[in-house]
Amino acid sequence: NAIRRIVGETEMKKLQQGDQFTGELDLGNKSINDEGCSILAIALKRMTALNELDLYRNQIGDNGIEHLSKALPKMKALNALYLHYNQIGKKGLVSITNLVNNGIGLKVLWLHKNSFSLNDNETKELEKAWKAKGKEMGECGLRLEY
Repeated sequence: NAIRRIVGETEMKKLQQGDQFTGELDLGNKSINDEGCSILAIALKRMTALNELDLYRNQIGDNGIEHLSKALPKMKALNALYLHYNQIGKKGLVSITNLVNNGIGLKVLWLHKNSFSLNDNETKELEKAWKAKGKEMGECGLRLEY
């Protein structure tokens, strides 16, 4: 199974629980790339009760974020999304901004150490969208929390 190779046995058991799993899915440091995100997004669509998704220290770029952005709106209980130390650029920020603008209920979003600049217009648009939802900016790059 392609997903099992990507996430490992422990996290695969969580994925198999689908909407019954309510905790944290730790997929950090698994070498997940854009192609892996396309496979992972299929499984994540069923994780409607997941609280926290850790995808830090992978190789996720703009296309990977595009794949994930199809699954994330279905994850109604998701409070925290960790995407720091990836390869997300301006296009990926636009996808994330669209998610924030369309009501994704995140309280924590970590995006620092990616392939965009804090001075990019896309970064400023994300900050504006985040603040418009009544959320405060974190102090570490684009580490968004409220």
